[in-house]
Amino acid sequence: MKIKLDIENKILFPLLALVVIPIIVLGAISYYNASQMVSERQLEHMEELMDNIEVIYEKNGNSLDDIELDYDVYDLEIMTSAELLPLGAGDGYTMDEEYITTYRRLDNDSYLVLGYDRGIIALELFSFQKNSILIAIVSMLASAQIIIILAFNISRPIKKLTETCVGIEEEKDVEIEDSYRKDELGVLNDSFGKMMRTINQNTEKIEYLRDLNAKIIEDAPIALFLMDEENEVYKTNRLGEGILSRGLGVKDDSKKLENFIKEVAENDIYTFDDGEGNDRYLDIAITSIEDFGKIVSIQDITKRKEMESRMDHMNKLSSLGNVAASLAHEIRNPLSGIRAGIQVLGKRYGEDDSSREIYEMLIGEVDRLNYLINDILNYSKPGRAMKVKCDYMEVLESSFDLYRDSMATIGVKLELENNAENTTGYCDPNQMKQIYINIITNALNAMDKREKKLKVSVANSRDADGNEYINITFKDNGKGIKKEDMEKIFDPFYTSYEKGVGLGLSVVKNLVNENGGRIKMESVPGQGTDVKLKFEVVANEQDTDYR
Repeated sequence: MKIKLDIENKILFPLLALVVIPIIVLGAISYYNASQMVSERQLEHMEELMDNIEVIYEKNGNSLDDIELDYDVYDLEIMTSAELLPLGAGDGYTMDEEYITTYRRLDNDSYLVLGYDRGIIALELFSFQKNSILIAIVSMLASAQIIIILAFNISRPIKKLTETCVGIEEEKDVEIEDSYRKDELGVLNDSFGKMMRTINQNTEKIEYLRDLNAKIIEDAPIALFLMDEENEVYKTNRLGEGILSRGLGVKDDSKKLENFIKEVAENDIYTFDDGEGNDRYLDIAITSIEDFGKIVSIQDITKRKEMESRMDHMNKLSSLGNVAASLAHEIRNPLSGIRAGIQVLGKRYGEDDSSREIYEMLIGEVDRLNYLINDILNYSKPGRAMKVKCDYMEVLESSFDLYRDSMATIGVKLELENNAENTTGYCDPNQMKQIYINIITNALNAMDKREKKLKVSVANSRDADGNEYINITFKDNGKGIKKEDMEKIFDPFYTSYEKGVGLGLSVVKNLVNENGGRIKMESVPGQGTDVKLKFEVVANEQDTDYR
């Protein structure tokens, strides 16, 4: 198994080896030299002893008795040449790790052998050098302690830097204290601490800018979609989520907005359907970013479009108002005189007079011109709506009361479907009645089939902001309106009827706008026309008048 050493041990062990190994080697060499020196001296001493022993041995008649010798240290014996082999022949000595042996050849072909245990030399050397050994051991321990302290002082700042780096990797909050050291490690520690403080400050700035950018994107007044290089949306803001939740679809197409923005390539204003038959105008802009993808920004400009449309309409009204005022001034007064003159002439004719028919025709034409002038004045200068809390259904039913007899006469089947729970709002009842009457009149004039039908549907709806509305739809089965004429139906003086003036729907649109509503028409030639009105309603408990 591989042992992993930390930085402290990597410093400690080599230093200890550098101190301990030389001491051990020197001690071993010293011991070996001393051992050799003592052994040689002992050998010389044993040679002298052998000379004395040999003399005493010969005096005693070749006997070892009476030879004084420390037998605890020496071994003395007589050996034959056969026993002495393979030590050798003649006088000599041998020295191995355990014994020093000297031998002398005697006259009777035997040998006098003196042996000495070298272990005694080791004991004598230890006794002689014990102080030196103790000093060496103490020196090693002292050196080891110094090395440990040195290794700790060297490794501690390195270990602290290592722990700091690990903490940074694990995204922990770490702080680096200034070092008291003045050496390179202290400089490294202080420099690393300054670097970390700089990094932390820059990180805080980056996080602040990141949060600021995220907040700017989230609270941007337009819908933003961040898309990768594969045109997949990976981030959007609050308005982006809101606009996707509306379920908008491309006008005259089944493609949804979330799929459309993946394919859109040009900055333009696109028309979408909100699923309720209302057009929504979105200004879509694309910003490509290299190696990133693109940013698609969407701004709902429906209200701006409606405002522009109203401004264009108001400009037309303003121009027409000036013309209408002049016409009213120049025509109405002479018409009054002409009518009065015709009435004076009419008194000369009796009821049975043949000229009476001409008289009534002239009066009718003068009255028709007066009605035309009134329509022009209503269109060009509609009265300000006097809004009060009223019931849209009550005004609608009272308007139908005016047409029930005429509908029955021409065979129109009227169907009223009321699914609305709340039909109360703020409007001008008189203007609302005028709106209903003009729409009903147009529907009756458009019916050219034998089976004539007029269906009126009423229902409530809510928008994305929680506002509640009443939706009133007039559906007839008349001849319908051509597609190319749909864009002109609200223009003044446009009409498809020979006797019409072309101000009915223009007046209706003005009155609808004046009462805060919306009007939309859909038609299929040969099948009929749908007129859709939409007004905001209020909760029944709100009784404050609105002016």
